[in-house]
Order: sequence, then structure tokens, then C-alpha cells
Amino acid sequence: MHGDWSVAIIASFFAAVLRLARGEVRAGLAQLPRTDEMVNKGAERGLVQHFLIKKAEIFMTVAGLFPNPLPEARLPLAEFPTAIGLRLTARKRAKATYADLRTRISVTEGFHMARIQLGEGRIALAERRRSEADQLLTRAETVFRAQGVQHFLDILDTFPR
Repeated sequence: MHGDWSVAIIASFFAAVLRLARGEVRAGLAQLPRTDEMVNKGAERGLVQHFLIKKAEIFMTVAGLFPNPLPEARLPLAEFPTAIGLRLTARKRAKATYADLRTRISVTEGFHMARIQLGEGRIALAERRRSEADQLLTRAETVFRAQGVQHFLDILDTFPR
């Protein structure tokens, strides 16, 4: 069930992201559970992990904990209530997504784990759990430096501890 199914999952996720980026918040949020359902029906492990990381990072961006790489969308008035609700719950959604990911990830070190630690570290910092945040962010930074991943080092620099 992989191959075309993987492409369908990726397309579904990108449709959700595109809708969110265009300011179609209700449609984008409605698409994410459909993508979750597709992933849970059967996706290869790497795609599951990557999807959950990207999903969490979208919520982190909405929460203001990651920089937004896209121009801000002009929201139609009808989208305001959903957009405000999403902004207020984005950190909680990211946290839940990272927790789900932790139960599914098979590798406890390396690049994917560093991305999880970056997100969890930013959440810990926002929740004033400084010691935990420092540990997570330091571990993530070590991996990003060793692998020369400037994009994620920039995120660390954009949001100082």
C-alpha cells in the first residue's frame, strides 16, 4: 500500500499547508485530520515520522515559536475565529504531536530527534521550564552543528534562550 499511497499522503498534507498559507484556516485544519487518517491507515515509518515532525512544526510556527518562512496571509473576516482558536491552541497541538511522535519514533538520536528536541525545547522555554529547555536545545544544537544544518541553527538564533 505504499508507493501511490505515500504520494497521496504527501499531497493531502501539502493541500492542508497550502490552505493554511493562503489564509483558508478552516479548510486547512479540516484537511489535517484527513491526512492523519491516511497516515494511520498505513504509511511507511519514515513518512509517518516526517509527517508528524512537519505537522508539529506548522503548529510551532502558528504559535510563534518558529519563524514563519512565508508572507502572512490576508485572512478573510470569516476565518478570524478559527485563526484565533488555532493560535491559542497551536502550542498544545504541537506538544501533543511531538508526544505522539515520541511513541512512534524508532531512532532516539540524529537529525529527526534533534528536530523533535528543538520543538520540545522551544515549548519548554515558552512554559518557563528553563532547565529542560536548555538540555533539549543544547542536544539539538549539537546535532545541527555536527551536520551543518544552518536552517535549524538559524531558528535557534532567531529565538534566543
